Amino acid sequence: MPLLVEEITVPHLTAERTPEKEIYAFLISDLEECYSRVTPKNSQHEFGRVTRGAIKTLLSKLYLTRSYKPYAESGDAARAYELAVDVIHNEGYRLLDDFGDVFKEGNEENDEIIFSVQYSTNLLTNWGGNMDYSIFQPFIYSIPGMGAKDEYLERYMGWVAPIRAAYLMYDRSWDSRFDETFQREYFANEYKPYEAGAFGEIEVGQLMIHCVFPDEH
Repeated sequence: MPLLVEEITVPHLTAERTPEKEIYAFLISDLEECYSRVTPKNSQHEFGRVTRGAIKTLLSKLYLTRSYKPYAESGDAARAYELAVDVIHNEGYRLLDDFGDVFKEGNEENDEIIFSVQYSTNLLTNWGGNMDYSIFQPFIYSIPGMGAKDEYLERYMGWVAPIRAAYLMYDRSWDSRFDETFQREYFANEYKPYEAGAFGEIEVGQLMIHCVFPDEH
């Protein structure tokens, strides 16, 4: 990709690729210079704006990523660690007591979120908001009783499933994050009479899908 550091005001018909090493050097230099000029989380009046902690977090990731590159500099890993620890202790963030509350609907503004894109609740200007979550679920469109809510029309359009390795990252005997991360049961949200489908009469709240995890086979 080309590194563009000035505004383009006239059409360019060609572009030259910039070496990856120079891209990293520019990004790191730019963020090192600017993070001290941005207010910290606790001084922000509007949730979702870039904070000093958010910049430090991105900068830490850049250093860590570069530390594995052939052109890494000797202090990259140490600087990544330094910045990450600084964010943990000095930028006003904390882990919530319940991991499930981090992404809970209605709790989008919480102390564990370092940076998040904000969406309006006005669907006329926001359309459907962020729909990426909708692909990580079963395709349930054709199952009677599993209709979508009006405000989440994409509920039934999932097609991506986690691989076995994703499940095995958690020790289910003690790690509560597992059940908060993977949904295994889906319930009907619409009443359907007997003649509406192959499952007989369907009541709202009736269990329709129960997913079996890899280690349960």
